[in-house]
Amino acid sequence: MNSIKPEIQEIIHAIEEVLPSCRPIYQNSPYGLREASLIIQDIINSGWVSSGGAEVNQFEQMVADYINIPNTIAVMNGTAALHASLYCLDVKPGDEVICPGLSFVATANAIAYCHAIPHFVDVEQNALSICPDKLELYLAEITKYDYVLKAYINKYTQRPIKGLVVTHTLGFIGQMEKIREICDKYILFMIEDAAQALGSTYNGLHPGSFGDIATLSFNGNKILTTGGGGMIICRCEKLGKRVRHLTTTARISHPWLIEHDHVAFNYRMPNLNAGLGVSQMLQLEKFVEAKRDLNKRYRKAFSSNTEVKLFIEAKNNKSNYWTNAIRVRLGENRDALIHSLCQQKIHTRLLWTPLNTMPMYQGNPSMPLDITTELFLDTICLPSGVGLFLNNDSRASINIKADSLSEKVT
Repeated sequence: MNSIKPEIQEIIHAIEEVLPSCRPIYQNSPYGLREASLIIQDIINSGWVSSGGAEVNQFEQMVADYINIPNTIAVMNGTAALHASLYCLDVKPGDEVICPGLSFVATANAIAYCHAIPHFVDVEQNALSICPDKLELYLAEITKYDYVLKAYINKYTQRPIKGLVVTHTLGFIGQMEKIREICDKYILFMIEDAAQALGSTYNGLHPGSFGDIATLSFNGNKILTTGGGGMIICRCEKLGKRVRHLTTTARISHPWLIEHDHVAFNYRMPNLNAGLGVSQMLQLEKFVEAKRDLNKRYRKAFSSNTEVKLFIEAKNNKSNYWTNAIRVRLGENRDALIHSLCQQKIHTRLLWTPLNTMPMYQGNPSMPLDITTELFLDTICLPSGVGLFLNNDSRASINIKADSLSEKVT
């Protein structure tokens, strides 16, 4: 430790000041899983463990009630949610779909699954979301309206630009009104990749309130987990019915005849996973407050260090602070900081490698990604688990029982 540079040592001390003494400490460990045991046992006893069952419907309804958007469809993971959303919005081979260069690879992969072309744009420094000012200037430069297709096309590739996927990175929501206006101007659908943003709001509105579709992830590292799982949120009832039909193999409802009317997807969430989701939804507000409390602790710890910027919510944002992150210009010393923390069994990581630099996407259309590149070089994600400061003994006080839950939705 004596060989570590003073500026790195100062950051390490600040992080240690925040975190409990137990080790190891991981990036985003799930919490509150034991409370689901009675619900899961009830599901096992019922025999409805797969893609049918009351808990799937109940979990969908609980999320719908929480975000105040009625059309929610539970699926097997967040990537499947993105893929099905793009398909249901009629993305065709050869279409271009705009997405941020700063995002988890699933955002671009889901576009590629449709044999469409991810087209990368830059983000803004604070909200980490697509920068609307850059986007508007860029689209004005590279597009023209095609009167035959009745769509805007890329002047350089001659391909139609079909839509846009905006990512709510680390739980922050960007300038959604401006982005929505740009989408409307250029006849683009909007998908909100809200995998990290359940519990966040923008002007009091939840993810799903702005786009044509929003998607959630319930992976083990998210604020709410179903083990593996995701959800598709549709403001439009008609679109919601199409999504539900095509994510359940397009099976036609009939008491005994097994018939399908479309090449579709077997993406339905299993009932066992949904049972865990029901239990987690009952604890979601506690999880959000725990994340927000952790952000306050980090703020206090870094308050005197002018070289470190902790990402915080904008005035019109209420972030779930899914992952707390700092921006610090350490250059070649960045990895030394991460390595030193790892030796102490404190696990940190970088933001995602910019998508345009990955081998499968290096030839894709892209605006200059200056801020994306800077953020990748300078940002470190800190331990942000819900349970870091929640008393484990509180688990017994919740005492969730399957037969005490609100009436199941059928």
